[in-house]
Amino acid sequence: MDSTRTARYDAYKAVRGLVEELRNVKLFDAEADSILWAAEGLLLANSPTDAEAVDARTTFDTLMDGLLAKRWQDIGPTTAELHRKRLLEAFAECAPAEAVPASA
Repeated sequence: MDSTRTARYDAYKAVRGLVEELRNVKLFDAEADSILWAAEGLLLANSPTDAEAVDARTTFDTLMDGLLAKRWQDIGPTTAELHRKRLLEAFAECAPAEAVPASA
């Protein structure tokens, strides 16, 4: 495995760790599984235009927007933003080198 793929795999493991930390606390099982599916798709993509990368980004962005707008409002904006930022950063690092950065 080359160093770029290794770094992306490490980022995937970070996403898994964050998701498991939030599962059944701030993420329902289906949400956690969707994030992991998206991170895996991004990890497996060879380019940002691969179908896996596009689907992964769309799924992740939609889920995060929904969580921030609705479910995570009860934990306060600071904590919600911290969870979002941590997941965004780890998720973005799963992407192929040329991928568009995570949405803000």
